[in-house]
Amino acid sequence: MAKKKQLTLEEKLEEAIVKYVPYEVPGNWVWVNLGETCDFSQGVQVSKEKQYEYEKDNSVRFIRIIDYTQNIDERRYIDIPNIQRKCFVKENDIIMVRYGASAGFVGRGIAGVIANNMFKITQKDENVLSKDYLYQFLKNPYIFDILNNSGGASAMPAINFKVVAAINVPVPPLKEQQRIVDRIESLFEKLDKAKELIEEAREEFDKRKSAILEKAFRGELTEKWRDKHKILENNLLNDIVDYYMHKLSKSDFIKIKELQDIAKKKSSEMKSKWIKCYIGAVSKVGNGSTPSRKIEEYWNGDIPWVSSGEVKNNRITFTKENITKEGFENSSVKLLNKGSVLIAMIGEGKTRGQSSILDIEATTNQNIAAIDLSHGRVLSEFMWYWLQFNYKKNRDSGNGTGPKALNCQKVRELEFVLPPLEEQKEIVKILDNLLEEESKIEEFTQLEDQIELIKKSILAKAFRGELGTNSEEDESALKLLKEILSKDI
Repeated sequence: MAKKKQLTLEEKLEEAIVKYVPYEVPGNWVWVNLGETCDFSQGVQVSKEKQYEYEKDNSVRFIRIIDYTQNIDERRYIDIPNIQRKCFVKENDIIMVRYGASAGFVGRGIAGVIANNMFKITQKDENVLSKDYLYQFLKNPYIFDILNNSGGASAMPAINFKVVAAINVPVPPLKEQQRIVDRIESLFEKLDKAKELIEEAREEFDKRKSAILEKAFRGELTEKWRDKHKILENNLLNDIVDYYMHKLSKSDFIKIKELQDIAKKKSSEMKSKWIKCYIGAVSKVGNGSTPSRKIEEYWNGDIPWVSSGEVKNNRITFTKENITKEGFENSSVKLLNKGSVLIAMIGEGKTRGQSSILDIEATTNQNIAAIDLSHGRVLSEFMWYWLQFNYKKNRDSGNGTGPKALNCQKVRELEFVLPPLEEQKEIVKILDNLLEEESKIEEFTQLEDQIELIKKSILAKAFRGELGTNSEEDESALKLLKEILSKDI
């Protein structure tokens, strides 16, 4: 077998150093390819039958993606024999998720053996690249975007080692690397503290808001108002049926009438003028659709189109996207009236169950239920407050054994209370006044989004040498790289 040719120092430098630099950095920095300065070791595949939830002799923790991203599941352990050492990680080792929805995620802080959907990134020489600096660099959103845009349209995103190896890394002198890490950690600590204070303020407001809404829908806020305003009858259900009788298709009208009949039976013994019913007994409920993304002519028009991510207990005055007349006519979207109330039907985060009022005419996607209140017998604001009050309960009404989801029929069957129209107006007026601080919380939310942008800005400046930590007196990173490469010749 022919002996592998030994490279000269110049050849080694040519392989390690980036020829076309992405952007300018200080003179004593050097650009290198990640693959020339680091090794990659993929984890091991272990069937679930060979994993257990307790630690025993000659076992080691088995680390899964969820342990880094959520840390809410029970720990898993596996037997040590026959596991290659390269699959082991220490707490300060850097891992990257290679497959799935979390592909590109960078983590550290757990010791054990990593699963085969992750890989370990180890520096070849810590005198060139410090572990802490490399960790902060790889967590840069810019790197995440590069990795995820390289996977194509695969249903199961996977990161190619060649793409990781080709990542260009700006390497400062070692002392500067540590100063950059210290600066990032110091700034991030302050930003995280600010974010924590914002979240505490929001939690306090949410508690207060829940208590106020509970009083409102128990009728406590308008108790004195009712004493002064004697209302003999509540005929709103009949009014709503009369309104829809000639405006809806037979099938849509029947859906409303059937739920009203059930509600009337349940409310027959109520002494109050409040009627216990269902959302589908007071409104037409429907959803929209998404025009084909493959046809450019369907998008960037002048018809507002709401996505479920925009439904977040807010009033919608504009949308992130618009569709064209062609998109409207070649899909099943519907133009909704101003004042329609929207509820998001999917999402495991906060999205599912959140609601909005449309302050404009707009269309929506298929994951939003639109509640039509054009009859004027239920105030949009009253319905909106009701949905916020029942947010958690409504979320749990979804279908499915996995991630739950609402659908239009489930939304129709959500419980609702219907006071007389004049009392609805009084409740909304009182709630508007009591919850005036909500606008301040919205400002907090925007500030929290701003914090994430500030973090991205800090990272961008850090790896350009723009945090004010660089010193020209530091030994050049290029000189150090030459010294290390020359040792192997």
